[in-house]
Parts: sequence; C-alpha cells; structure tokens
Amino acid sequence: MRWALDPAPGPRVLDLGAGTGKPTAALVASGAEVTAVEPDPEMLTEPRRALPAVRALPGSAEAIPLSAAIGPRDTRSGWRSATADTRLPDAGVAWFGSPEQDEFPHGQRRTADSLVVALATRAGMLVIPEQERQATLGRIRAFLTSSPETARGEFTLPILTGVLHVRRL
Repeated sequence: MRWALDPAPGPRVLDLGAGTGKPTAALVASGAEVTAVEPDPEMLTEPRRALPAVRALPGSAEAIPLSAAIGPRDTRSGWRSATADTRLPDAGVAWFGSPEQDEFPHGQRRTADSLVVALATRAGMLVIPEQERQATLGRIRAFLTSSPETARGEFTLPILTGVLHVRRL
C-alpha cells in the first residue's frame, strides 16, 4: 500500500469493489481520502456502518460513479496504452501521466464453505440468474470438498492484489 500512496501528497483513493471495507479502513488509516465503490448493496452497508466518514457509493468497474475515474479493468499490457497520457472526457484539463502497476501476493485463510459464501457476493455472481447462480456455487462447493487441498478444514487462498497508480501531471 505504501508503494501506491507514498508519492502522492494527500492521496485520494478509489477503492473499487470495496466489499466489506477492510482494505478501505487500512487506506483511511494511512491518511488517504477514500471513496469506496461496491456493486452489492448488502456489502455496501458494512463500510457505511464501520466507516461513516468515507464516501461509499454503489457502482462497479463497468459503471464507476465518479466523473474522473481512471482505467478500465484490463490486462497488464492493455491498460498501459489505454490510459497513458489520456485526457479524461469530463475531467476538464486534467492530464494524467503513464500509470505504474505493481502486484502484491498474499493469502487468506478460508474453508470450502467460507470461500463459497465469499464468491456468492462477487459482482460476476450477482448478475447471474438465481437458478444458474446456485448451480454454479454448488459445483464450486463440490469441487472444493473433493479436492485434498481444500476438503478438510482451513486452507490458504492465494491472492494477488494489483495496484494501479496514476500521477496527475
């Protein structure tokens, strides 16, 4: 987190897909002015409750509710050309330099059940019709409970967090 925030005086951060607000709280604690955006209305209630001073808005990567949000969800190589030295249409004269990206691996302790519950809250799952959603989650649970690495108790879910840092020129 320091890598992304240190170069910016008084950083403003968009926490896209804020979920329950755990990373949002860490960003606020670091001194950042954070806007949390989350597609699931039920999930959005948690950062609003726990962090009342944080602006928490409904939205998604496909529909960020801010006039000057940077960058589409894209591959590591694709976003560089799409966002480098770009003038955002409704951001007035604001120009942005070439973005930098870094990745931070970490893990999260899960069980098969807790992972299925978490996956059920993801934006991609929330837009699937209910019957298909339940069938998909059932297949995931069946896979997790049949795999030796995940069938018995807790396991570490490997996570790779990508951070995009764009400086204003």
